[in-house]
Amino acid sequence: MDIVARILLEPAAFGPVNNWNQTTLSQVDRFLFFLPNNKLQEISLALMTVGRIERLFMSQHRWERGNVGIHCSDENERRRLSEKQQFVLQFFLGFLKIHPLSPTPMVPTCEILHTTAPSAWTSLLSMSSLAFSNCLELMGHDPFLASYQRSSALKKAKQSVIAQLGGIAIELSPEELSSLRLTERSSIAALGAVRAWSNRQLSALFTTVLNSTEQSPSQLDSSTLVAMGYIVCGAQTTEITSFNAVEFSKAVLWLGRLRLSCSEEQLLAFVGLLTHRLAFGPMSSWGTAVFIEIGVLAAGLPDMAMSALVNEQIEGITPAAVSMIPPDKFASKMC
Repeated sequence: MDIVARILLEPAAFGPVNNWNQTTLSQVDRFLFFLPNNKLQEISLALMTVGRIERLFMSQHRWERGNVGIHCSDENERRRLSEKQQFVLQFFLGFLKIHPLSPTPMVPTCEILHTTAPSAWTSLLSMSSLAFSNCLELMGHDPFLASYQRSSALKKAKQSVIAQLGGIAIELSPEELSSLRLTERSSIAALGAVRAWSNRQLSALFTTVLNSTEQSPSQLDSSTLVAMGYIVCGAQTTEITSFNAVEFSKAVLWLGRLRLSCSEEQLLAFVGLLTHRLAFGPMSSWGTAVFIEIGVLAAGLPDMAMSALVNEQIEGITPAAVSMIPPDKFASKMC
């Protein structure tokens, strides 16, 4: 490789690299990967299009699989070539911001990964979930993936798989759930739609969502709370009281439809959030519509509030909420 590079760089061969044109690149072909990095940087950015780079990779692949190439490289040479290919992609497709004219980094497609190599890309995590899943096997067979690439790819693969597991995920232990990285809303929603979690699993999942999103309970917005679904029952009462009342009131229309497995203390804390002046306001002002909207969370009404309900309010309590109200609360109302 070094000998060929020296021949290509001799003035009598193709002239200065910064004067090379499309014709020159076509003649140099796959041997371009043999040039040192500082010489590669002298090639005009305009000449090194995605199509040109793909053709270079394909030319190298054809040679490696040919009658001669199949016998002509060892592990060290392949690794060295892989590093050079990675530099070509990173420099000409914008991952290395060496100067202001560097292009915007490109997000690879599954098709491009097939013509180039997964290990040559540093933006695998930017791929869509579908494209990533379709190319996961290809990534797994690339021997030159760096440790950080394998680690990040595994995390994304877990997210993709988790979103598909559904109820199967309840077989994961609390410890296994704690090791997940739930940053994508789709992954959170997939687990939040499962009802059969144990209390320990719910607690682990709630903590995992906070750790993965790097948020405190007070920072959770309505869309995240909706995605969490049944997982909200994994929050401690002290954590619930720190929720943003306005964001929680926006999510309650969805959460109120779920047969939540929350404790009476948790439901009471949820109701407390809804009485915030910027949510639904004092409970005495709630009408039928509010009780219909909060659904099962009405089961968290304190005893005194339950005994003070008027007919208009009682009419808004949904059957699901009634089924969750402890008998002693009904007794206090009857008295």
